[in-house]
Amino acid sequence: AGYDDLPEIAGLDELFSEEPEDVIIEGINLTEEFGAFMLSDSYRDQIIQLVEELMKKDRPDSHIVITGEAKTGKTTLAKSIARILSEKKPNSRITTPRGISAERFNTMTSRDRFEKHMPDLKNCCLIVDHAGDMYVPTVKNLITAMKEYEGEILVILEDSQSQMERLLLENYQLSEYMKHIIKL
Repeated sequence: AGYDDLPEIAGLDELFSEEPEDVIIEGINLTEEFGAFMLSDSYRDQIIQLVEELMKKDRPDSHIVITGEAKTGKTTLAKSIARILSEKKPNSRITTPRGISAERFNTMTSRDRFEKHMPDLKNCCLIVDHAGDMYVPTVKNLITAMKEYEGEILVILEDSQSQMERLLLENYQLSEYMKHIIKL
């Protein structure tokens, strides 16, 4: 029996061709902004809850963790969140999305070097890829930036669930800042 001999599954075409219902919060069409993420009930609920909370506040006062395995869309989701804050909520003061890998971020661990670049973090959404690989001095510098620019920086950490759990357990102060967790 080959591929052509397999029976068709009734209704399968309709299942995959169904368009998700538009979800609109404060004039933002989340279905358009987040695309395929809105097809999953679990992802959709997490995104709606996050966006509702972010839109209530004038400035971001808590930060985000996105967990998932490789190629699940963590960076895409983080960029969409940053775009919403910079384009749809101008009073948030978040105007510049910046992405950096933990490996590169770790090269800035010297206090002098970090302090030189710290002003670049003001009014930005910092997306840290493979965040579980951050060294302790890097985490301490990140916490310093979050304190210094409270309400003027949004940090999104992304990595696998096990790496993020380890990072947050080993760095209790950091976990106090990360109030939103989205699991992909």
